Amino acid sequence: MRLEFLLEEQSMEAALLELVPRIRPDAHFELHAYRGKPDLLAKLEGRLRGYSRWECRTCAWSSSSTVTATTAANSRSI
Repeated sequence: MRLEFLLEEQSMEAALLELVPRIRPDAHFELHAYRGKPDLLAKLEGRLRGYSRWECRTCAWSSSSTVTATTAANSRSI
């Protein structure tokens, strides 16, 4: 499992570095701390655009897996 946290302030970063491994020891996570809510909101659109282009190569739900499965199914029916 991969988790990404967008944080308003750096103080939450220290807390989550301790809490996340205790709650989900199997999770891989990244913390992105900003300099307050205005900074987070100013950069949020760019971050979300990046996530929309991101492709998980190991996730069953990724778009490439769906395309590959659909292509394989179509080639079998020919």
